[in-house]
Amino acid sequence: MRLRYGYTQHDDGEITINQEQATTVNLIYDLYLKGKSLGGIVDVLRERGIPSPTGKPTWVRAAVDNILSNGRYVPHIISEDQFWEAQIEKERRTNLDHDKRTRKTARYNSHNVLSGLLICGECGRNGRCNTLIVSKYRRRYVR
Repeated sequence: MRLRYGYTQHDDGEITINQEQATTVNLIYDLYLKGKSLGGIVDVLRERGIPSPTGKPTWVRAAVDNILSNGRYVPHIISEDQFWEAQIEKERRTNLDHDKRTRKTARYNSHNVLSGLLICGECGRNGRCNTLIVSKYRRRYVR
């Protein structure tokens, strides 16, 4: 059985927190709750040279998602509040409408604050921020 990322097993069998990896787990939760996407978190971890749970130089989105989904980090590495905030945020960002079992019309976009929040009063579709370049000026509009 492979030990969960953030923990170390000593020769005597005792399992303790790996402080360096625990710091990374906290960083992952902090970045996610501040709006970073899974891919954005992977980029930050790569830029900082933090090795993945398998020891490779590059993380994958699934590894970050697994850390965000694993309740066993509570309360040793993250708080219960952080864990549940992340679960609520994951549900908010999901691309599936569980009631209808269909895909939502727009996905969460961490780059634009209004993306996914504005809804058309006529057709009910989510509004998306787009950039329109008019001469040398950029204009943002919602469609």
